[in-house]
Amino acid sequence: MIKTFLTRWSIKHPAIVAALYIAVLVLSVLSLILLPVRMMPYVESPLVSIVTMAPGSSPTEVETYISKPIEQRLTVLDNVRFIRSSSQQDMSLVTIQFAWGDDINQACNLCRAS
Repeated sequence: MIKTFLTRWSIKHPAIVAALYIAVLVLSVLSLILLPVRMMPYVESPLVSIVTMAPGSSPTEVETYISKPIEQRLTVLDNVRFIRSSSQQDMSLVTIQFAWGDDINQACNLCRAS
């Protein structure tokens, strides 16, 4: 019933249908032009990385004397989701992820204080 009514009405009033079609097109183009779209919005990741250089050290020494002690000191911090470390020749990388929504500046200060 409604299909036939809309079809008959559209055939009887082509100017109104064309005007509605043009209005939708104009609004679509305006929204494309005026609305800002961010493909990659800025999201502050709650990660803190600690890089330590130890020239002349083997990966085992870096892990034993640098990475493990740093990990142990940081496990007592609040809202820590995980701690990962990577020990390589002459370098240690410890990454700490905090819970989403935490203040990253405060998290950095807590890591420095530990």
